[in-house]
Amino acid sequence: MLAASYRESLMDQQAAAAVGHFRKIISDLQRYRKHEASSWVCVECGIEAEKHFDKPECHTCSDWGGCGRECTLSSIECPKCGRLQDV
Repeated sequence: MLAASYRESLMDQQAAAAVGHFRKIISDLQRYRKHEASSWVCVECGIEAEKHFDKPECHTCSDWGGCGRECTLSSIECPKCGRLQDV
């Protein structure tokens, strides 16, 4: 029941992009603040995917602090079905 309500609440938010079998969800508040900390949802399972951060920082992050993007995001993985997508 909790997973279904969580999935419905994510579906109410606006989708920004899709990569393979995953959809990127950004809330209106995050969009307003121009902050890209977002959720990725497996299209098939409908649950939130795990994010892996293995890329090096961008020039802005390494020199001046946070760039506001998930620049170190390297892959996303669904914990239920095991799908893995490189970003």
